[in-house]
Amino acid sequence: MTLTIELDQEVDGRWIAEVPELNVLLYGDSKPDAIKRARAAAREIVLDRIAHGELPPIPETQFSTLPHEFLAFG
Repeated sequence: MTLTIELDQEVDGRWIAEVPELNVLLYGDSKPDAIKRARAAAREIVLDRIAHGELPPIPETQFSTLPHEFLAFG
């Protein structure tokens, strides 16, 4: 499974991090904070779905940087 974190900065300075594959959208005070929150939320959602039999177990998550402010992990 590959998940993507899409980042955008609001006019007020906050960062929005979205994981479209999981329908997750959240804010962070900084870019690193938004990424950290998105990764944590994605891990919790995926673990919950595995625990409830909605997803098969997956190997440890790997993170890498992609162009255009996208971060993929899977």
